[in-house]
Amino acid sequence: MDDNIYTWPGYDDPEKDDEIEDIEVPKVVNDEPSSMVGEGNKKSSKTFKMGGGISVTYHDEEPAPAAEQEQWYDPEHPLSQPSYSSSQYSDDHFLSPKNNERTVTFNTVGVVLFIALIAYCVLNPHYLLFYFALAINVLLHELGHYTAGRLFKCKIDEVSLFFVPAVTFKENVVDSSYDPEYYSWRDTKWTLGALPFGGFTTFMTSTMPLLGDPKMSPFVNHKPAFARLIINGAGILVNFFTFLILFIAFPTGSSILIDEIMNIALVLSIINLLPFYPLDGSSILITIYEIVTGHKPSSGFMNVFKIAGAALMIYLFWINPSILNRLLAMILP
Repeated sequence: MDDNIYTWPGYDDPEKDDEIEDIEVPKVVNDEPSSMVGEGNKKSSKTFKMGGGISVTYHDEEPAPAAEQEQWYDPEHPLSQPSYSSSQYSDDHFLSPKNNERTVTFNTVGVVLFIALIAYCVLNPHYLLFYFALAINVLLHELGHYTAGRLFKCKIDEVSLFFVPAVTFKENVVDSSYDPEYYSWRDTKWTLGALPFGGFTTFMTSTMPLLGDPKMSPFVNHKPAFARLIINGAGILVNFFTFLILFIAFPTGSSILIDEIMNIALVLSIINLLPFYPLDGSSILITIYEIVTGHKPSSGFMNVFKIAGAALMIYLFWINPSILNRLLAMILP
């Protein structure tokens, strides 16, 4: 990981000295113009003596004529420049020749599997419908995590639709420093996988302690617990509201594709609530535990929790899926 990522706005460098430099203040002589004032400015001064040998000089200045003010205008001065807009940042940061290096990578294994899957779908139209509906719901689910992460100024490393990458897109940016105010989707790697077993969104994390403002930190583990709860649950909420909107807008049986998208959306929202690693429910449960107790669980507990959750998920999804099928049959419309 590039070290520049640690210099986000609001970062406090522990090695930086907080020394206060001595500033030489020019002496002001009563009734005489200071060298820091333009010649065109008229100035009068009054000096008041106070106790303890302290004197205070009060200056009255009249603005110089417009013709004389113009000679002090410096177009190269930073304060004379227009504000730095998002479009300017996009042009400078992403679209300049040295930064405009888009990389599209093809994974041979993933491409072969993807072509084989498409061929199978063409021969089996019903599975093609299921595959398309699943892709829509998984993409919406991951975009929910992505959007919530962007809301809390997290740096998202990768968003993947399905597993075993076939095609990946990433724009190589020479300047890898992080500015949350101008973060772009092009800072994230986007992946299309071949095996339709779900998807994932990975966030940048750090083993370093938080230094500075957590709101401006790019690392998700620096965010407060309530923010991580929203990020972890955003995908589930997107799937649930997808089901709810389609259920209200379209009567059941009006469209085979709509029914398929609606049913898969509900299934994904329910399955991801299960507290089994790596489903979203496990992250939500851990975050709720942190909110209630006020501290994070130990690393040993987390290792046991992940192993147990993965084992239970394998059992319910591959070894004995009848339990999950009966549960879904009770819930699906």
